[in-house]
Amino acid sequence: MKRQEYKKYIATGVTAFCVLAAVVILYFVLLRWDHVMGVVGGFFGMLTPFFAGVLIAYLVNPFFCFLNRHLSKVFVKFHWAKDQETAEHKCRSISSILALLVVLLVIVSIFAVIIPEAYRSVKNIINGFDHNSATLGERLKDWLHNYPQAEEFIMPYYEKIVVEVKEWIKGGAMMDWLKASAGPILSSIVSGVSTVVTTIVTTFISFIVTVYILNSKQTFLAQSRKMLYAIGGKKLADAVLSECAYAHAVFGRYIRGALADSFVLGCVVFMLMNILSLPYPLLVAIIVAMTNVIPFFGPYIGAIPSIILILLVDPFAALKFTIMILILQQVEGNIISPKIIGNSTGLNGFWVLFSIIFFGNIFGFLGLLFGVPMFAVVYHIVTNWASAQLKKKHLPVKTSEYNNPGLVDMIPDEKNIEDALDDALDVGAYAVDAQKTDGETADVPEETMTEALTDALDEALAEPDPKENKE
Repeated sequence: MKRQEYKKYIATGVTAFCVLAAVVILYFVLLRWDHVMGVVGGFFGMLTPFFAGVLIAYLVNPFFCFLNRHLSKVFVKFHWAKDQETAEHKCRSISSILALLVVLLVIVSIFAVIIPEAYRSVKNIINGFDHNSATLGERLKDWLHNYPQAEEFIMPYYEKIVVEVKEWIKGGAMMDWLKASAGPILSSIVSGVSTVVTTIVTTFISFIVTVYILNSKQTFLAQSRKMLYAIGGKKLADAVLSECAYAHAVFGRYIRGALADSFVLGCVVFMLMNILSLPYPLLVAIIVAMTNVIPFFGPYIGAIPSIILILLVDPFAALKFTIMILILQQVEGNIISPKIIGNSTGLNGFWVLFSIIFFGNIFGFLGLLFGVPMFAVVYHIVTNWASAQLKKKHLPVKTSEYNNPGLVDMIPDEKNIEDALDDALDVGAYAVDAQKTDGETADVPEETMTEALTDALDEALAEPDPKENKE
């Protein structure tokens, strides 16, 4: 008896100690918040190569599976492996390395096209600035000829901007800026070299992590499932695995669709710009295609610098490009994108905009790219939770049931109906048994039995009284 009392006091003391320790730890964490966040940031900074490796492995995985599947068939065909499973095991390392090499080749090819084209474009802009600025000034004067007040207001500003840009290009202001900024520039160069070296090392480690993950992904997934079932139990683990499968499907459809949509849009822009004889078709097509991966804001992010770039060469060409890109964006948003991507996330326009702004502010560029599918997964989890809670309360799950401003009626589910039928049958059986009492038959009218069954069924399916629930 005394031991039981001591156990109760010990449990109370341990609980009080844990609460007090948690309060003290929270106080010191808030007091040293900057230091704590620095430690946390340093910890996650060390894990950056592993996070990058996981991300690269997830993006490369479809191509890796494609290579592994076809290479394993070759191994089986030439009897380099006895069966398909053994062949796939042997081909994993080769497939992972080939997949990474192909991705690197694509990235290097893109930069090999962009950098020379960008250099050539900037060089043409600098060499033709005098001619283009003079031509644009004459056209502005012609356009404003009938509006003398606007001409007097705009032209001095335009001439001042042209003079300052000329001085900056020809070395006056640029040399002064270089002399004044020599020290900061040198420190920036040193910092930049250090950043480049760190980036190269991080990228190399990330690729190694990617190879390991691709080769051992089945083992890693099995171990993750094992620990999930061990920690959370079957019900929680099943729910988590179900949501993970949904997230994988959403991210896969979204990424594949976005890349295909951007590739098609870039090809169409390149062809139309060549047909319309617009300047810098390849550079502009690449800019539009790369920025189109970002939903909602991407088309505008790519169109604005492209318009400015073309405007410096030919204002009329910039106008033609603006009209072309506006029409093309309407076609892409209403025809091309729905056919390729479809409604892969299940979100309407408001939640797409919200997810881009929210996750973009938190995760930066990655938030802009993956904010929509991330929010789609969160939205799916919340929707499933709300549906489960509504079912428990015997309320309708469909959103359309809540359109009316009046009160929502409760609905019986299958279990309630089964319970009601069981209760009604019990009452009916009791009424039948009541006919025999000590061997004597008691006359029970049929109407009484019917009323008993009906009352029992109505009572079982009736809405619960709120007062009773409170009690």
